[in-house]
Formats: sequence, C-alpha cells, structure tokens
Amino acid sequence: MGDKTAIEWCDRTWNAWMGCQRTSEACRFCYAESWANRYGVVQWGATADRRRTAPTNWRKPAKWQATPWLACRMCGWRGPERDAGVCWTCPQCESTRYTERTRQRIFVNSLSDFFEDRPELTPWREEAIQIMLDCDELDFLLLTKRPENINRLLDDIIASGSDAGIELEVAMLQNAGRLPANWWVGTTVENQHYAEKRIPELLAVPAQTRFLSMEPLLGPVDLAPWLDELMPGHTWRDCLCGRIDPADRPCVTCGAHGIHWVIVGGESSHYARPMDADWARWIHA
Repeated sequence: MGDKTAIEWCDRTWNAWMGCQRTSEACRFCYAESWANRYGVVQWGATADRRRTAPTNWRKPAKWQATPWLACRMCGWRGPERDAGVCWTCPQCESTRYTERTRQRIFVNSLSDFFEDRPELTPWREEAIQIMLDCDELDFLLLTKRPENINRLLDDIIASGSDAGIELEVAMLQNAGRLPANWWVGTTVENQHYAEKRIPELLAVPAQTRFLSMEPLLGPVDLAPWLDELMPGHTWRDCLCGRIDPADRPCVTCGAHGIHWVIVGGESSHYARPMDADWARWIHA
C-alpha cells in the first residue's frame, strides 16, 4: 500500500487508518468507499469502526525518507534516484540538464480523512503527527473535507502535553507560529458552495503551503473573492491569479496567507458526472 500510486499530484500514499463517512456531494462516488466495499477491508459510515493499518505500513515514511528522489523540469517525471553519484537522466524524456533532486510528496490518508473528529482517532493522529515531524525530508499532503476541524484538533494535541504535542508546539514556534514547512494542508472544493464554506476555514490554518483539490469539479467556481481579499490593488508573479507584477516580484502577501496550489480534475467512476472543460479554463484564467 502506497509505494506506488496512480494519483498524478503525489509520489506515494500513506494510510495510517482507513474508513470515513460522506460529508458532501463530492463523496457520492467516493473511490475509497468503492474500494473498501469491493475488497471488504473496512465498513464506511458514521457508525462503522475505523481500521488502523499494519505496523509495517506505519514504518514506511522512515523508509521512504532514506530514498533520494528526482524530478524532471522538462517533462514533469518524478521518481527514485537509481544510480547514486551518476549523472541523473530522466527515464521518460532522457533529459540530464533538467533533472534534479526534489522532495517526495506523500498523500496522507487517501482512504480516510485525517481530520475526521472521532475520539478513537486521537491517539492514531498523535502517532501519525510524530512520524510526520520525524520525517521532515518528506512533504506530507493533508487533504480534508473538514478544514473547520484542523486548528481545534491540532490545538487539542498540543494541549494534551504528549510528546507529539510538545514537538509540534516547538516546531511551530521555530516556524514563526506556522505548521511545519513539510505539511501541505488542503481542502476539497467541488463547487461554489463548498468554495465559500471551506476556503475561509483553510485560510485560517497557519500552514506554510495550502492547496485546493477541485476534483471532482462539479460546477463552475469563482476564486476571485479570495484573491481580491489577499491582493487588493496588486498583481504578482507566481500567484494563484497568474498575473505579473511589473517588477517581477513574487507575491509576498499570498506567500504568507494565500492558496499556493490548485488541483483540478473530473470524477473517476463508472457513474462519473461530466465536467465542462470551461470550468477548468475559468480557474486557470
């Protein structure tokens, strides 16, 4: 589980536990629920138990951290370094000039929601946080449909005085009050309603990198209200809006408080609802 993945925006998946319950329209044809039903691994829903994965799975991040990773800026390929100390060649486009060391992106709990608020998940979440703190050479992608829970659940862990809570508090103090730099925090936004509901909650999280997963994209979404609030009267380079400042300066405001990455895609299911390509073009423009 997790060593390889077909999810294009991450390198691996790491599931500390499995199981969830539907919370919005994006969950109607949830791939994780379909997978669980097909293989009978875990039940879904509010009354079902969540299932902790095997100890070998919990040890995987430490193993992955010891694996050097490469990325090709020419074609986008990402993968393990195969020949240490040898000229790096992209196996996909055979480029050597644009292949360089990078950090692995680990999608945490692709078969559950890391910030689902259930009492039995508290100790598991603490253990997972300890692993993410220890493996600071990996980037952990924490995607949730419950961004309103993030600050409260993390504050509870800090207040508990556990080893993970103490280390998290120290890490945040060392990072100017923000979460560890290798924690990328994101939320799902499938339509305008959930953009208006979830994006403000995500922006309240003191993360160094925030992202949106707009898949499945079920309707047009206007992100301008949050862009205008973050950047009144300014245009910048390398920002969500894609506009350019005359002095070619990176967006200082957005870099501290904004949304840094947007994933857009349709639904993957035998019952997939159609996505209009113009909805994606509108977001990109």
